Amino acid sequence: MSDYDMSEYLAVFLSDMEEHLYLFEDALLQMEKHGADTERITVIFRAAHSLKGSSAAMGFDQVTQLTHRMEDILDRIRSDQLTIDAQVIHILFTNLDLLTHMKDTIQKNESLNQVPTDENYSSNGSTIKSKCTREHH
Repeated sequence: MSDYDMSEYLAVFLSDMEEHLYLFEDALLQMEKHGADTERITVIFRAAHSLKGSSAAMGFDQVTQLTHRMEDILDRIRSDQLTIDAQVIHILFTNLDLLTHMKDTIQKNESLNQVPTDENYSSNGSTIKSKCTREHH
């Protein structure tokens, strides 16, 4: 594939990513202000799911991994294994910030390896796992 073809796909990917991040942020802000409901959770889940698929197709593994972890959190919420509280909202906002930073990094044609995500994955993942374990039992 030529650089021109790839740049067209990249432009579409970035445009879609921006739209999904907007929907994610709007639903999350509404959730923070008015409380969680099925519709807002579904909007965030769909945004994460769409970003996971498109980032995998484009080869942006860090975006794919983060959105996959977000889907896990949202699945736990949807199956009543995890209650949405300030901690979960904070984790979702942190993930939104990371995704926005990743989008900006991709737009600048910089390496995603510079985005500090590993420690966020670990702390978010362990926090969520321990919270789910406590709530589920």
